This record gives sequence, structure tokens and C-alpha cells, in this order.
Amino acid sequence: MAGSSDNIIRFPGEPVAEVEAAAAAWMARVTSGSLSLGELAEFEFWRAASPDHDRIYREMETMWDGLGAAAGSTPNTPYRRVIAGLRRPDRFSGWAVRLGQIAAGLVAVVMASQYMSTWRYEYHTEPGEIREVTLADGSVVHMKGGTALEADVSETGARTIELARGEAFFEVVHDASRPFTVTAGSGAIHDIGTGFSVERDGRSTHVAVEHGVVAVVAGGRSDILTPGQQVSFNPYDMGRKQAVDPSVISAWRRGLYVAEGKPLGDVLAQIDEYHSGRIVVTSRALAARRVNAVVQFDHVDAWLDALNETRGVSVRRWGPLVIVGDRRP
Repeated sequence: MAGSSDNIIRFPGEPVAEVEAAAAAWMARVTSGSLSLGELAEFEFWRAASPDHDRIYREMETMWDGLGAAAGSTPNTPYRRVIAGLRRPDRFSGWAVRLGQIAAGLVAVVMASQYMSTWRYEYHTEPGEIREVTLADGSVVHMKGGTALEADVSETGARTIELARGEAFFEVVHDASRPFTVTAGSGAIHDIGTGFSVERDGRSTHVAVEHGVVAVVAGGRSDILTPGQQVSFNPYDMGRKQAVDPSVISAWRRGLYVAEGKPLGDVLAQIDEYHSGRIVVTSRALAARRVNAVVQFDHVDAWLDALNETRGVSVRRWGPLVIVGDRRP
């Protein structure tokens, strides 16, 4: 969802920590006792999007029930009361107050997690945001939404970047005496005058070169990438070089999302950042279907309309929610 910091609709395959953070945020909302019917429907869509969503939320709910029992109160969350009769808990009930305190603490934990993963870094972007940063040596960093990095770059000295998360494209000013180094997880990318992209996706890092040359060191190996080549690595290994069309490397800089043979769920998760509503996939089989796609960020709705014409795919809009699921015969 573009420009929103509280987008807690996630998709299958995300790291467990992100699911837990989303579940915590939902728990804080549902235990407030003031869920509307629309919010309740949105919550149920989130739970149905992945078995992990439902499992982790239930585990958290059980923990809260245990806290309620320890406090000598009936383990009956306001969410269950909403389900049962759309009633709010008594305004001054001890358990409701206790839940409010727990919810406040839970929100604080979520905020702290966000700070540690993103906000504590010198440069960061919100989902859906694209930012351009000019460094002290004149090199330019293009940052995709949800990216965080730290820069130690001076006019005459060190040139080092730590990419903590997300994706960035680097246009490096040539200086043979001062290599430009990007560290990402367990690997490092060394460059002296190149345009290249680095993306951290969970435990994996992907490097692609548009022009120039970079050296990638990771997993006990090193390799040289030239224009139109890419490689991926994780903490244990580095894969083989593969060909990539230079024109599609970091196409997001031009307002485009380009996918070749990617799961539909991943495609929808990416374009959701640039959509005014929220996109939810309700079919695991559909989310896993591999597709090719070229989507303009300014015309996501038009692409979703075209997706609705695809065999076996249903796209429905309920207010700000876009539900993508199986089309029944």
C-alpha cells in the first residue's frame, strides 16, 4: 500500500518475524474492542492469506488467554465478543484494562522492531516510496520502497555502504584508487565505476550489473560480473552467474515492475506497495502460479482488470480491498 506505514496485510512466504509483527499489530487492534465490520472482514482476509498467519495469530491469542487466566479474569478477548454479538467490552472492566496495557506494550515492541530493522539506518524508505540520494563523492543511490542502508562515503576517503534490507541501484563515480564497496548480509560487492543493483530478499542477496564491472565475494567464493549478468548468494553459498536484460534491472526507477517467471503472490506483494488499496491473495495455488508481468505503478488497477480476464483468476474489489482468488466454473 503506497505511502502507508501500517500496512499489515502480508503474503505467503514472508519471514516469520514479519508475520509475528503483523499478528501483533492485529492483536493490538482487535483487543481494542472497537473493530468495525469492515475491519473485521479485513482481519479475516489476512488470516486466510496464509496458514502461518492463522497459526501465529492463534498462538499469540493463546498466550493472551493465559495472561488473562493468570490475572484471574475470564479469557475472553474483545475480538471474540465482536464475533459473538458485535459488543464492546465493558469500558472499565479490569480485563479490558489489562488487555489495553498488553496491547500498548505489544505496539511498543512492534515499533522497536521497526526501528531496529529500518529507522535506525541513515537512509530508509517507506513501502511504495522511491528515493534518490547523492553521496559525498557524487555517487547516486536509488532506493526502492522498504529499503534501509548506512553510508560511510567521503569526498576523499572511505566509500562503503551497508545494505540492511530492500533494494538499491548504485551509480558509482569512477575512482580507481578508492573502491566502492556494498556489504549485504554475508557478502560484499566491490566496484570502481559501475551501475548495478543489489537486493536483499530475506537471507538471499541478488546482484545485477547494468553497466561496468563488479566483483562479488560471498560464500567463500568470488566472481566478476559484467553488463547483463547477475548472481545470487546466501550466508552459505553463491550461485552461478546468469544472464539478465540490462533494461529491466531496477525497472522500478522508471515506474515499472517487471517479473519473469515469478509466483503471482510475489508479483502482487510487490505492486501492492504502489497501490492505493490493499491486495490479498486467498488461494495458495494461485499465489504459487508463475507468471510474466510488466506493471506500471501508475496503472496498477488497469493491470488488475486485465488479470481478472485471465483464465481461472477472479479479482474482486470491496472498498479499498482487492481480493484475488480462484474463479469458479
